[in-house]
Order: sequence, then C-alpha cells, then structure tokens
Amino acid sequence: GCGEILSIDFANRSSGSRLSYNWTFGNGQTSILQHPPTINFRQSIRDTVYFITLAARNHCGTVTKTDTILVRPRPKSIFGMQSDVICSPMRVTFGNTSTGVPDTYRWIFNNGNTSSDSIPIVQVFRTDTLPRTYQVSLITQNGCGSDTLTQPLTVQPPNVRAFFTLNETLGCAKL
Repeated sequence: GCGEILSIDFANRSSGSRLSYNWTFGNGQTSILQHPPTINFRQSIRDTVYFITLAARNHCGTVTKTDTILVRPRPKSIFGMQSDVICSPMRVTFGNTSTGVPDTYRWIFNNGNTSSDSIPIVQVFRTDTLPRTYQVSLITQNGCGSDTLTQPLTVQPPNVRAFFTLNETLGCAKL
C-alpha cells in the first residue's frame, strides 16, 4: 500500500486447541494476542518491505507463518540550485534529491523551458534593467501521489553603473 502511515488489520486464521501466539511485525512491534490491534507501518524514502511472522504454539508444537507488507512512499520533491540570487545572464545547474521513488518529473523554469528529466539540462536565466524573480517548480509523481516544490530564483541586472551628483560644481570656499 501507499502512504506515510499504512494501517493494517490482521486476521488470525490459525486453528488448533489451546494455542498461544507470538506476532512480530518487522517494525519493532510485537503482540501475543490472538487478534492484534491495528498495526501502523511507516513509509521510508524508498519502497520498504516489512516481514510479518506469526508463531502459533500449543503442547504439540509450533507452526510459523511469514508474509510481507510492501509500503510504497509518496514522492517528496526536493531540489536545489547553486544560488538563489544570480546576475544576468546566468547558466544555472539544478540538483534533484527527491525521495519516494518518483516515476515522473516535471520541471517548470518559467524561462520558456520545461523538462521531464530527473536532472534537467543547464538553464539560462536573464533580465534587463530591473531584477526579476523566476518561480522554479519541480513536480514529482508516482502511483502513490504527487508533490510540488517551488523556489524563487532572483536574477539581477547585468549592468553596473557608477553615478553621483554634486550640489555645487563651482564656487568659493566660505569663510
């Protein structure tokens, strides 16, 4: 199943007389109840397999049954760039550390380009005389859901000008 927490109810179908039970759920929890309470299994950053074991015992012996539960994580979009304030024009490289085993990626750079690669090609960002902020988004998706992360990227104008004024350019010193 999918989810940050997958809740499972177990049906004990053991048969025999005067049985005692020993459950291990692979997540650190155990139970000696015939019908254990609902057990929660947490997602990890990747698919996680939990091994469930039930040992049913009486005076004649012990029989053990093992099965598995697969918890698939929801994706989590995570990316970075070398700086979030740059000078125009600038080539920007993006790093992708998304978790949850995404099946698809969609980058929206708002510079006229998009990408469906997990690591997009280098992107160029520009502005003219005023600073401009681009909203860069990464959307990740798998069979358990989708996630979006949007981060600002501010591009400063390329032209730097020195400028000053004087209130007087000519005159005599005051006494």
